[in-house]
Amino acid sequence: MLAFLFVYIPSFGQRKPDIDDKDTTINVTAIAERIEINKTSCYSQIKEQLFEMCPSLNERNRLKLSAQIMICERINDNRFDLLHDATDEIEFIQKLSNEDLQLLSHYVVHLDYICYSIANQVQAEFSNKKSNDLFSAMTLISTYVSDLSERHKQENIKMKEKLEKLSKEISENTDSMNKAMDLIINLYQSIDRITTTITSVRDYFKTHIRYFYFLVYAFLLSFIVPNIFPLIFSVTLLKIILDTYISVTSVVLNKITMSIYYASCTMILIICFYLRVQEIKNRIFGPPKHHI
Repeated sequence: MLAFLFVYIPSFGQRKPDIDDKDTTINVTAIAERIEINKTSCYSQIKEQLFEMCPSLNERNRLKLSAQIMICERINDNRFDLLHDATDEIEFIQKLSNEDLQLLSHYVVHLDYICYSIANQVQAEFSNKKSNDLFSAMTLISTYVSDLSERHKQENIKMKEKLEKLSKEISENTDSMNKAMDLIINLYQSIDRITTTITSVRDYFKTHIRYFYFLVYAFLLSFIVPNIFPLIFSVTLLKIILDTYISVTSVVLNKITMSIYYASCTMILIICFYLRVQEIKNRIFGPPKHHI
């Protein structure tokens, strides 16, 4: 199904095939809708054939699909008995009346529109699935950060209670003042280490969430600039690998690598947009002419 999506839609340049006649548009659109919703087992079967044959339509496949559409339409209208039995599509076509042959020609001419409609449905389902996956990942990350923050809050409350208890014991027993002061100093140092560690971890997760948003934006832009997502993904993967070798407390190195990462993403964005614009110009105006 993914092969059908990424092979067939680009073959139209991401543009719906044109249909001149309004009644024809309604008729062909209705056929495409019946195929998309699998109205009958016949439509379900031809939908699978469209997935297989639409990316590489030749004359035989076009005739075969058009004949199958005619059969499904006759079954849907309870007029299947008006068609003759045949062993293959050639014999089927030879036995058609002039009216049915004209109808078959109509299906052959507008088969590209039907293929495009099915491909568009597959693309929508694929995009929805990716969006749901991204939303689930964001929800999981948010839950994890929230749990970490709540755990830190509970630890601070417990630490505060311990300090209050120690202060009370110090005021009641002056003989244990020195030991209590040493314990308080150790506790404050522990709090400082915990706070520093949590801050570093929080910054680390913020950075990686930023990578995640970059990938989301790159994925969305890939519908306009097809080649941008693999390049952004590669640069992001390289940055994540570098992060594993750099300490989270190394501020200077992290800033340098982050600046290089931003510059690389910007260059990729500019180059990809430039190439996309050139591609569109070549499609509209043709390749540039070289004068001798």
